[in-house]
Amino acid sequence: APTAAPSAGADHYRAAIAYLKARDWVRADAELSDAILADPKLAVAYSARGSARFGLGRYRDAAEDYRAAMELDPKLATPMYGLAECYRALGDGRNAAEMYGRYAASSAPDVRADLRATAEKRARELK
Repeated sequence: APTAAPSAGADHYRAAIAYLKARDWVRADAELSDAILADPKLAVAYSARGSARFGLGRYRDAAEDYRAAMELDPKLATPMYGLAECYRALGDGRNAAEMYGRYAASSAPDVRADLRATAEKRARELK
């Protein structure tokens, strides 16, 4: 079967960002699934789909997406925070604390100062 051009994945990803901003988790999930089908190596699409699935309360599915994003691009910090949130929602404080700590210590360019502070606080609370 022919594969879609990588730009198709990026196009779906860009469309999904608007849905994420609008908190339209269902449409974002669908658009990001299309992005991943078009470009299975698009780490940011897995991370974003993790956020959509987290918004839908599908914490285990979200965690799988965050782990896939981290595997594809270990330099990204956003999936670390998302995975920490999944672990916290699933009641796994030990793994949540570890991931929050990794996010807080990361020097990746996608680390947000507000989330770093939250991650530091939650890592301390969960230890």
